Amino acid sequence: MSIEAIDKIYTDDALRILRSIRMSAKLNFDITFHTFEGMKRNVDRLSIITKERIQDEFNKMLVCDNPVMALNLIKEIGAMKYIIPELEETYGLKQNKYHFGDVFEHTLKVVENTKNDLELRMAALLHDIGKINTRTVDDNGNVHFYKHELVSAEMCDTILRRLKYSNDFIRTVQILTKNHMRTKNWGDNCNHMKDKTLRKMQYELGDNMMKCLELIDADNKAHAIEYCMPNQVRNIIKRLEQFKEEGMSMENYKLPVNGDDVMEVLGIEPCAKVKECLNWLLKFTFNNPKISREELLKKIKQFRNDKK
Repeated sequence: MSIEAIDKIYTDDALRILRSIRMSAKLNFDITFHTFEGMKRNVDRLSIITKERIQDEFNKMLVCDNPVMALNLIKEIGAMKYIIPELEETYGLKQNKYHFGDVFEHTLKVVENTKNDLELRMAALLHDIGKINTRTVDDNGNVHFYKHELVSAEMCDTILRRLKYSNDFIRTVQILTKNHMRTKNWGDNCNHMKDKTLRKMQYELGDNMMKCLELIDADNKAHAIEYCMPNQVRNIIKRLEQFKEEGMSMENYKLPVNGDDVMEVLGIEPCAKVKECLNWLLKFTFNNPKISREELLKKIKQFRNDKK
C-alpha cells in the first residue's frame, strides 16, 4: 500500500490509529513498518477525535488479553498525549530500591498482573500517577513518593472526567487507587496485621474490598524481588475467610444502632454530633463485630460523658 493510501486511511478517521493498535494487541499481530510510520505521521489528528470515541477504543484495549502491548504501541507512536498525557511524565521517572524500572515500566507490570476487568485495569494504570507530583530525594539520595496514593486518587478524577467516564466508574477507580498502599506495612506473612485493622478496611471498602486486594496483589508482585510480597494477599484472604467462619466478618455489616437511637439517648436534635457518635461507636465493632445493640446503647451514654 502506498504512503498516500495509508495516510488517507488515517486522515479520513484518525481513530483508526487506535483501532489498529487495539486489533494488533487483541489478535497479537505485528503492524507493518509502513503502516506504523503512517500512524506516527498522522497521530496528531487524534486531537480532533471526541473524548467519548477515544474512551471507547481505549476501554477495549485495556480489557484485551495483551493491554501492555497496546500501551507500549501508544507510547511508541506518541499517542498518549491524546489519551492520558500525565502518563508521559512517568516515562523514565526513576524510582527507589523497592522497584525495578521506571514508573511507567512498573505500571505496565501491574496492569499485566491484573485480570481483564476495566475498573481494575484502569486503577492499575493510574495507581502511581501521583508519583509525578510527589517525587522527592532526601539528603542521602533516597527517592520517596510520600502520599502518592492520595494524589493519584485526586488525579484520577481529573483524568477520567476529561475522558468522559461515569461518576460511578471514577469513584470506584479512586477508591482502589487511594487504598492500594494500605497493606504495605503488614508484611508478606501479615505478621504486622491486626484483626481490627483488617476489619476496618473490610468495612470501609465494602463491595470494593476484593477488587482492591487484587490491585494490591498485582502491585506487590511488580516490585523488586527482595521487596516483593507474593503471599500477602493470599494470607489476607485466608484471614477474611476465618472471620466469616467465626462470625467476626465486617462484610455487609450494619451497625445495630442508628441516628435515632443516638438522639434519643443523648436527648439531642439532628446535628453533626449524631454522626460523630456513630463513627465513634464503629471503633468498638472493629474490635468485636458481635457487640450487641444493648452494649452499644451503653456506649452512647459513655460518649456523652467522654465528650463533656
